[in-house]
Amino acid sequence: MKKRRFTTAIPYKEFFIPYGNFDKSRKPIDRIIIHSIVGSVESAIRTFSRPGTKKSIHYIIGNDGRLYAGLEEYWTAWHAGNYPVNQRSIGIEHEWWFGMKISDKLYETSAKLVADICKFYNIPCDRKHILAHREVAATRCPNDIDVDRIVREAKKILDGNPDFYKGLDLNNKESMKAAVDIWNEVMIEKKWIKKEECIKLNRNTLKEVERWQNIAKERGEEVRKLDEKLRKLREDFDKMIAEKDKECQKKVAEKIALWKGKLRQCREEKKRLKEEYEKKLNSFYKLTIGDLLKLIYLRIKDIKLFQ
Repeated sequence: MKKRRFTTAIPYKEFFIPYGNFDKSRKPIDRIIIHSIVGSVESAIRTFSRPGTKKSIHYIIGNDGRLYAGLEEYWTAWHAGNYPVNQRSIGIEHEWWFGMKISDKLYETSAKLVADICKFYNIPCDRKHILAHREVAATRCPNDIDVDRIVREAKKILDGNPDFYKGLDLNNKESMKAAVDIWNEVMIEKKWIKKEECIKLNRNTLKEVERWQNIAKERGEEVRKLDEKLRKLREDFDKMIAEKDKECQKKVAEKIALWKGKLRQCREEKKRLKEEYEKKLNSFYKLTIGDLLKLIYLRIKDIKLFQ
């Protein structure tokens, strides 16, 4: 059974936390709590390393991006001011004080650490599971530390690496083993079960996990084939729509050309009718004036004859 004192593969410097500042009543880990020190890394290490402070933390990140590891992850750190949260969470302190400019290196290390923890313990990388200290206790902590940025950058790391955990995944053997391992330690320590029975139970549990992994692979292959079929259908549909669009465009163009022709004929007809009208009107005016003059002439002639 694989055990890890600390999750991360990032280089770190270890510091000592004395017994009495933590306990072993661990629950399955499904939360990460983000803190700020309000001081330097050195001052925080002195506080956590001093017996009787009843305070502890799993990790500290300096503003220079260096990582410091304190309490082992499978033990309960007293960091959240909320004991049930302590039992199920990993606490990460960040160097910070009033007026300090928070570096990109601090966020980079924090994101890598959060991504590693999420991967190992099957913790979804979102704001429901990665919390600011003030979200679980009455405090301003983590002050100016941007929790949303840490989650966002950690998620990018997870999305960019297919080996990282991306949700509840039965194929993630290390995460499943870690969960079983933690429960074994709790059950043995609480004397709920004997070590021999625990080993047997553990073996059966892992067999069950492998069985479900095989089922998941089969279902996954079926889903992959269905996805491929759906993709092909979508391509065929898009192609059909494109061809239909081309056909419709052609028909519309033909109708437009037809109506343009009719419009041109109407304009020509209108012009012809107008010309004929003006011609007839001029002829009428000429005829009318000529007849009028003729009548006047004849009238004058008749008058002269009768005189």
